[in-house]
Amino acid sequence: MEWYKNRHDEIINIIKQAVDLTHSLGVKFFLLLVFLLMLSFGILTYVNIYFFTDLYREDIVSNAVQVSSLIKRATYNSMLNNRREDLTKTILSIGNEQIFEGIRIYNKTGEIAFSDRLEERGQWPIKMRNSVMCVMQRSRQRESSPPKTGPGY
Repeated sequence: MEWYKNRHDEIINIIKQAVDLTHSLGVKFFLLLVFLLMLSFGILTYVNIYFFTDLYREDIVSNAVQVSSLIKRATYNSMLNNRREDLTKTILSIGNEQIFEGIRIYNKTGEIAFSDRLEERGQWPIKMRNSVMCVMQRSRQRESSPPKTGPGY
């Protein structure tokens, strides 16, 4: 039993020393330093991720513009001379590359004039189709509604 009591007293002394240690100024500075380091590394990591994500997006847009201008230059003469077969072959050969999901050339009204997928020609893209439908519905509503007159109009 004496053995247990001595061991118990030793454990209590160790706990008291640990509690006294947390009250020392050195431990407080060390914990503050660890917290500030973690905070600064977190902020630095966030800034780096934000910066590199922005650079990555700019690089994607720049590459897309370069590819677009390349396709424009490759199809320029065929479009000017109205050689549809040459234009179709050029678009199909460029569209067969693995880096492209698809190539579409729109006319002024937004309809797909040329595509590397033959079934897409003459169709409207879904987003464009929805926006055209909204515009058409608004214009029909304006035509069907009586003109508004009176104060405030």
